[in-house]
Amino acid sequence: MGNLSVGEILERTCSELEKKFKNKLVIFPEPVYAEIANDSDWHRTRVGYMRYEKADLFQFNNKEWAIARGVACGGYPADPYSGDISALEFSSNGKLEKGIREELMNNFRGCSYFRNSIVYGMSDGCLAVNKKSEFGIKIVDILKPNLKEYMTDPEIDNRYFTMDLRPVVRSAASYKKEFVGVLVDGIVKILSEG
Repeated sequence: MGNLSVGEILERTCSELEKKFKNKLVIFPEPVYAEIANDSDWHRTRVGYMRYEKADLFQFNNKEWAIARGVACGGYPADPYSGDISALEFSSNGKLEKGIREELMNNFRGCSYFRNSIVYGMSDGCLAVNKKSEFGIKIVDILKPNLKEYMTDPEIDNRYFTMDLRPVVRSAASYKKEFVGVLVDGIVKILSEG
């Protein structure tokens, strides 16, 4: 089996977390959108979003966390992005299922600009973090020492540019399937310490 794309890494990481640690799955009745990019001005609106369709509730070190995998969508401002894994500290204690679902939907709507992203994927296949988020620097410290062992760099053609002046990606970065376990362990570590 070949290497995995950044989208496959994010999806398989969430699936592996579900298999190993799942407490409760919450499916949203309609997708939840969080703004991630905006190129609007006084005469037009162009917005990119991260779309969340479900969240899983997990217990790590006596804290409950809601984790959701987002997929980039919307207008062209979302084009540089692929998806993300977001986490929110959450307490479902004593709440009815409907209340849990509504609160999670509202909370994930507030995950704009990767505020609660542990990692997010770029369209060139690279992983990125928001260094201002509570997880960004922590996950970089965990992943960076061995990342090159699991990742192939994207192939960029600097002779050509997209309309927003990004160089054309001839071949996106990819990851060895073993990287899923490394990312799962990193997520569990930072949420257990959180």
